[in-house]
Amino acid sequence: MAPGDGIVYYIPALYSAKTLWTDLLFAGYPIAADPQNQTWYPLSFLFNSSTQLWNAYVVIAYVLAASFS
Repeated sequence: MAPGDGIVYYIPALYSAKTLWTDLLFAGYPIAADPQNQTWYPLSFLFNSSTQLWNAYVVIAYVLAASFS
């Protein structure tokens, strides 16, 4: 990752409210279809409860990929 990408893109997506539609872009936008929003990512449901779990959230994807592949 480039420096600062995690703070700019992924932390707000992790801690934002999980909705299916947003009206912040023109007449509306299906935010559930945006992969950057992580609406359907199961690990985001587990780690969005605390702001101290960001590092564990990043590392667990690599640990699970290495464990189950």
